[in-house]
Amino acid sequence: MARKAGQIVNSVPSVQVLVDADTGGGNVLNVQRTVKQLINVGAKGCFLEDQRWPKKAGHMRNKEVISMEDFAAKVSAAREAIGNADFFLVARTDARGANAKYGLEDAITRANLYAEAGADAVYVEAPVSKQEVSIIGQKVKGLKVVSMLEGGTIPLLTPAAAQELGFHMLMYPLSAIYAATQALRNTYATLAELGTTQDITHKLTSFVDFNALMGVEERIATEERLTRRVGDKLHVRVRAPTKPL
Repeated sequence: MARKAGQIVNSVPSVQVLVDADTGGGNVLNVQRTVKQLINVGAKGCFLEDQRWPKKAGHMRNKEVISMEDFAAKVSAAREAIGNADFFLVARTDARGANAKYGLEDAITRANLYAEAGADAVYVEAPVSKQEVSIIGQKVKGLKVVSMLEGGTIPLLTPAAAQELGFHMLMYPLSAIYAATQALRNTYATLAELGTTQDITHKLTSFVDFNALMGVEERIATEERLTRRVGDKLHVRVRAPTKPL
């Protein structure tokens, strides 16, 4: 997890990256290791959740959660590991799920406990109506996160509507994946039917635009600046030797 997070952080140095750390990797000691590793690779925060492992996606059936006391200990452990680092901790509860046994009131109690244990913000996953979202906004203390999952149990809200209901951060965890998935399905369906993309090139990113997005020209320019060939010989720029003063 930390290795992949570091690759993402390094690829977008101007973006503050918050990592979905699932359950933190195990007990309080595992959580501390996970948080320290994420800090070391440059992440600016993470989400931790109270599901029992193996976990499920937040809007799926048959989820199980650990006791709120056990997860509060994990939140406290994460806070201790963070220390003075610039790292934003979000604690998520899945107690209010499609088939979870605990219900909305238990989820709200958990969220408030996790805030007291040291979370910077809390996140009640999978409320089933706008009324429940409103109740969470009223009863949960501190900074609150809400997830916008197209086709999930939560009604989609605008930023203004979410703020009016008492929330401070909106997440769109699968929007880009859903869009990319539909684009792939459409493209391969066209190839399967017609054997060519000549009629849908206007729907594709162009070669030039894709290379610009990837920074290809900058990399080629760097290669050319640092190396050049004269005939069959490769000439490499090196720093001239220096003498101590």
